[in-house]
Amino acid sequence: MQNKNNRTAHLIWMCKIAMFAALMIALQLSGIGFIMTPWGSKITFNCMIVVVGTLAIDLKAGLMLAAIFGGFSTYTGIVNPDPYIAGPLLSWSPLAVAFLSIVPRLMIPVITWLVKNAFARTQLNPMIQTGITAIAGSLTNTVLYLGTAFFLHLIRAENLQVLLTAIGLTGLLNGGMEAVLTALVAPPVVMALNRRIKKK
Repeated sequence: MQNKNNRTAHLIWMCKIAMFAALMIALQLSGIGFIMTPWGSKITFNCMIVVVGTLAIDLKAGLMLAAIFGGFSTYTGIVNPDPYIAGPLLSWSPLAVAFLSIVPRLMIPVITWLVKNAFARTQLNPMIQTGITAIAGSLTNTVLYLGTAFFLHLIRAENLQVLLTAIGLTGLLNGGMEAVLTALVAPPVVMALNRRIKKK
């Protein structure tokens, strides 16, 4: 009986991950998974999905979703790179693009989970907790992605003036918009999913 319950729980867990993964695939295929901005960098909704998946399911699920995010980011960075960050790295090595696209993404669920657990010891309103945690996850993506980009370009010993401008614009505009969007969307979605899970 216990084994049957474990198998059922694992199947439900996998179905939840599949639901979030399917949403990421749909965004990628529709062309809105990564949207090029007028200032030459890309806005992504995938970070928000990773954050929500981590909060609604668990850390392991978040890591799996982050790996999918990294895979899509690598593909986009190679097939349709932005001109200032991924593009110059692609001319150096596709592995540099893969490193930039995957490693920072894997830290999104880790930081999100750590912040969530830190708030679990407080009496703060759950919606506010989730909103702040979502911002932390989104900013983790922005800061580590741009920080890794700077480090990789620094290794190449190239002129960093254009890169620094691109990083500044991406951090302030893209990062800011993604953080606000994640903070607005994550709390109600996570709360709704958690209520549905508890009813079952």
